[in-house]
Amino acid sequence: MYLSHCLSSLSPAIVRSVGVLLLVVVAMVDYLTGPLLSFSLFYMVPVFYVSWFDGRASGFAFAAATTVIRFLEGMLWLPDIPLSVHLWNAAGHFGVLGAGVLGLGYVHYVYKNRLKQTEDKYARVLEATMEGVVAVDKTGSIHYSNSRATSLLGLAPDELLGKKLQDLAADDRSRAVVELILEGASVSGSSDIQLRRKSREEVWTLVSASASRDPRTHEETFVFLLADITAVKRTEQELRQRYHELLSMQRLSSGLAKSLDYDKRLENAVVTVLDVTKFEAGCIYLLDEAKQELTLQYQRGLSPAFVAQILRWPVDRGVTGQVAKSGLPRFVTNASNEILFDPRLRKIEAMGAFASIPLVSKDKVLGVLNIIVRRKYEFSPGEQMTLQTFGKQIGIALENAMLYEQAQERERLVRKLTLDIVKVQEEERKRFAREIHDGLSQVLSTLKLNAELAAKYLGVDPNTAQQHLNEVITLSDEAQAEAKQIAFDLRPAILDDFGLKAAVSMQATNFQRRAGVRVEFHFPNPEDRFDSLLETTVYRIVQELLTNVFKHAEATLVTIQLLVRGTVVALTVADNGKGFDAAPWVNTDGDANHHGLRNVRERVEFLGGSFRAESVPGKGSEFLMEFPLLRRPKLQEGLRPSPTPSDVGKRADSRHDVPEGHP
Repeated sequence: MYLSHCLSSLSPAIVRSVGVLLLVVVAMVDYLTGPLLSFSLFYMVPVFYVSWFDGRASGFAFAAATTVIRFLEGMLWLPDIPLSVHLWNAAGHFGVLGAGVLGLGYVHYVYKNRLKQTEDKYARVLEATMEGVVAVDKTGSIHYSNSRATSLLGLAPDELLGKKLQDLAADDRSRAVVELILEGASVSGSSDIQLRRKSREEVWTLVSASASRDPRTHEETFVFLLADITAVKRTEQELRQRYHELLSMQRLSSGLAKSLDYDKRLENAVVTVLDVTKFEAGCIYLLDEAKQELTLQYQRGLSPAFVAQILRWPVDRGVTGQVAKSGLPRFVTNASNEILFDPRLRKIEAMGAFASIPLVSKDKVLGVLNIIVRRKYEFSPGEQMTLQTFGKQIGIALENAMLYEQAQERERLVRKLTLDIVKVQEEERKRFAREIHDGLSQVLSTLKLNAELAAKYLGVDPNTAQQHLNEVITLSDEAQAEAKQIAFDLRPAILDDFGLKAAVSMQATNFQRRAGVRVEFHFPNPEDRFDSLLETTVYRIVQELLTNVFKHAEATLVTIQLLVRGTVVALTVADNGKGFDAAPWVNTDGDANHHGLRNVRERVEFLGGSFRAESVPGKGSEFLMEFPLLRRPKLQEGLRPSPTPSDVGKRADSRHDVPEGHP
């Protein structure tokens, strides 16, 4: 078999030379042995050899040559035999060899036809396979590829032939794998490598290689099976990216949850984002909607000179302002080409690439996260998505921190209001104690003394006893009036019996009669009844503001208006007095010198309302308050009929003198 392979691999010229050599050897042996020992059959060896490996034409030529040699030998051996006999023997010899050449040619034809069919079948199998097939030599040069391989690499068959497979590798690792296979270091198993298509697109392939030797050239050939696994690799990369994003989100959430402090959360956010993304520098701005500017809250990796220039940033300037205004992120690959960047700032801080991401919560921009890269850099889609997710997460955390601070502030306010209420209650108790001690208690003591004197003089001096009894009656009336005054100060019964309009109207009438200041009261809906706490609060606020007018305003007209607008109760108290400086009341704390107004504000805010004071010295004052509408339950509204002016008058007459309260 090895000899056959060696002979078949010879060129036609060598085949013919070998045939001639064999022919000469057989002829010499045949001539030397003479006619007694015939070697004529051995002439078939060179004839059939040449015929098989060089075709029938060469076979017939060698058959004719052997016939001539055999004819000449016969003439030399047997000169006495007639020429016709020698010619007949030569013709027979040629006929036998020619028949052999024809038969051998037919066999060769059948053999080649079957071989071609087998090769065609194998080629069709290779073309139909789902894998790309590439055959290369020891150097990696491609000398065969099926259609799947050409489609996979995006090259035409003639473009692919002659190229080196390792030159199609997309990275150093893939090139090293191909070279190891060609060196025989690994020709079993499979490896994943990246190949680059003609369009420069990279494809992942799973490579299996096998080595064989060409029987004709004896050169080692490598057959590579290439399976396209790009989709699988992309899915793996996406899964790894999602896993990385989840870990990043977890780290950021953990960093944001470490503290409820607003500034600490911002610091943790910047540090975590930079640690996760491996970018060089970053900062966070918060949006001040009132001033329409961004305020730098925390930064990392920026130079002090640069920070000094960007502490405040208008929302209508640069990339950062554009992002804050639009709520859309911006990713700049080359900062030197961005026209919105200030060249002066770019000189201070080396910036190659820049990312600006809005901090959003419930579709509201709270600030901006800026990322700075010192070199030109293109943010991948995955990085862009991650940074935008960071922006939303930080935005939600900031809103939660704001809500927490607001809750803390409200809690502090509630504690302060509670303390103030306790103080007011104590002051009221002290005042009532003084009034009872100085008023009712003194009257009762005097009444008791007169009763004792009347009892003493009853049998001795009836006239003196009668005088003391008359004094007892007078003192009883005074005690009753004092008791009614204290009861009215504690809780005006008219407020419960006839409602807010009647109580405030009565209060305004008494104030106008006693202070000499005209009061106009407007309440378009007299039938409205509100929650008891709301009615009491409004009544006390009007009482307090009328007291301030009496003490400080020097006014001649006070206007009180109570309106219901949807779910809000609006109370307005205005006067035409000398006014005051209302600027301190823009702040929450107000003016420490105006205790009355501070009490009014605290009462309003205790019910969740709003208070606003407007005044200009010399032009009067106006106080505007709004409360959430709290109506009295239906059952309570049905306990008493709507009051009429005569009802109010009767109730007032039944109490002799309606107390005026605190002016």
